[in-house]
Amino acid sequence: MTQTNTAPHSQHRTMLVVVAFALALGISSKIYEELYMPYGPALNIPVSDRPVYSPVDRSNKSLQMSSGKLRKIYERHDDAQSPKLLKGPETVIFDPKGTMYVLTEDSKLVSLTDFQEEELSSSVVTTAKVTLAMDLGNGRPLGGAFASDGTLYFADSILGLARVNLNKKQSRKVEIVASSVQLQDGSMSKILFADDADIGPKTGYVYFSDGGNLFRTRARNSSLFKATDIVSPRMIKEMSWDVMHASKIDFARGKRTGRLLRYDPKTDEVVVLASGLWFANGIAVDRDETFVMISETFTARQMIYYLEGPKAGTMEPLLNSTTHPDGAFCSKTEDIPYCYAALPTAQPLAVAIMFSLPSFIERPLRSLLMSMHPKLAPPTKPYGGFIEIDVSDRSIKRVIQDPSGQDIRAITGVTVHEDKIYLGSLENDFIGVYDLN
Repeated sequence: MTQTNTAPHSQHRTMLVVVAFALALGISSKIYEELYMPYGPALNIPVSDRPVYSPVDRSNKSLQMSSGKLRKIYERHDDAQSPKLLKGPETVIFDPKGTMYVLTEDSKLVSLTDFQEEELSSSVVTTAKVTLAMDLGNGRPLGGAFASDGTLYFADSILGLARVNLNKKQSRKVEIVASSVQLQDGSMSKILFADDADIGPKTGYVYFSDGGNLFRTRARNSSLFKATDIVSPRMIKEMSWDVMHASKIDFARGKRTGRLLRYDPKTDEVVVLASGLWFANGIAVDRDETFVMISETFTARQMIYYLEGPKAGTMEPLLNSTTHPDGAFCSKTEDIPYCYAALPTAQPLAVAIMFSLPSFIERPLRSLLMSMHPKLAPPTKPYGGFIEIDVSDRSIKRVIQDPSGQDIRAITGVTVHEDKIYLGSLENDFIGVYDLN
């Protein structure tokens, strides 16, 4: 009786199973990456390049209402049926005549006038008449500045660098002046997260930041947009973009694609001045236009780019910002010789624990954070503050803060005007005002 050798067939079947499993695993991994990790896995961050934080001094409550130096400006509703306009005022901007404006989360430019003192919740607050100056379209304007001729230049995280001349009352229009930039090799690079803008007092150049130069995608179905490398929008019907979650993704990824750019209104030329920043955020030009200060958010430090002097055309660290800095402002008057940076949050506990771990554990954790749904991502820590910086000796003169976010939190914009600093936020429905005297 002949015995059939089944070993080759068994080996063949085993090989087919292994190949099929490998293909299924590969396809599943590809689908998982496309759905939950469209930005790729987190990059390695050497221990020497991890951000350095300072502990929060809980006894410093200089930005709480009890200090007597903070007040709040709320929108006054003379008509209960009128829509609310003061929503997520990222940055306060003053025009050449001194009129206050803010850029809101639903892409509106609104003015604040007719300030009055009123009682609200057993305390006295300031209210203002809030008027729609212009609907800026479907983007998310963040920071901006007025030129001397009344033209507002603003950084829009969706559109790029844009402008509108409010003096043209009958023919106002939003112009996108920079949505891409030509690189040295002749290729074009899209500006995909314009974040802040300031204007050189001497040259009229518009300096602006680009948080990251990555591609943005939309979901193929439903009324929700898909999270992206830089911008993660929320509901279409709300016309609102979740820029905070987008920044969390950029932090978890660890890829340094932020840039400082310059636009020349006379020639329409856009150039890249500096790159390799880990989320380029707020920027500020000094009153003599000798440097630009940049909030490099996720290294928790301020950078300085020199416009004049022996270091012209170079960038270097200025100082550590105690925590993740956001908006920036340099005073344009001699009586206040400082620059300022907003501090929206203290170091979250999850981040402190994560960065204490070795890279082979810490890096996969950041990849996991990138794939999380926005509602599951670790929240920012309740905190609100800003720092006063003396650039001449590279020192922090004061840390003004509400350490628990009790009265004001999530400060993302700082603007100095007439001895006061105006505090904007992506989350609040009011403007904070702190007396610098």
